[in-house]
Amino acid sequence: MTINKGIPESLEVRTGGCAVPFVVDLLPQWQPHLFEFGVRICTKGGGPGKYDPKTKSYSAQFNITGDSAIYGNGVKSTWLVAPFEAVGKAWVKPHFDMGLDATVVNSGGDPSNLQVSLDFINTIATVNGSVLTWHLFNGMSFDMYSTPTGHHYVNKTFVDKIIQLQPPH
Repeated sequence: MTINKGIPESLEVRTGGCAVPFVVDLLPQWQPHLFEFGVRICTKGGGPGKYDPKTKSYSAQFNITGDSAIYGNGVKSTWLVAPFEAVGKAWVKPHFDMGLDATVVNSGGDPSNLQVSLDFINTIATVNGSVLTWHLFNGMSFDMYSTPTGHHYVNKTFVDKIIQLQPPH
């Protein structure tokens, strides 16, 4: 990214890699770690940003893939895996407004057996145009549904933090 006097001049996004940012214990009171839910998220692609002359900003997209799965005793289930694909976006706007959004929304399954919905939100952005102040957010909303048992919701915020960087001396 190139910024000249607060006005962006270019943006290049390069991504690649995978991570499992969290695992949620589904039965912590009864059988800790017996059944857990985890999300593996991968990024790839990117490239030069596209310029919008109306807003004097650049944005670039990248690919997000992965899956959410139930783990039993630490072993990934082969029958309850929900793969997903999404598009992430990085941006840079005038006055040092910049950030990244890698949000995944996915659902699948059969309501008479088991249906799963997942919103996995990952964002990082400058606060008030300061490159030294950033807001980081990482959270998820998960809904398992079957006709016999109804809805089971898990809403979890992993990170919701403002960080203040120190300028180099």
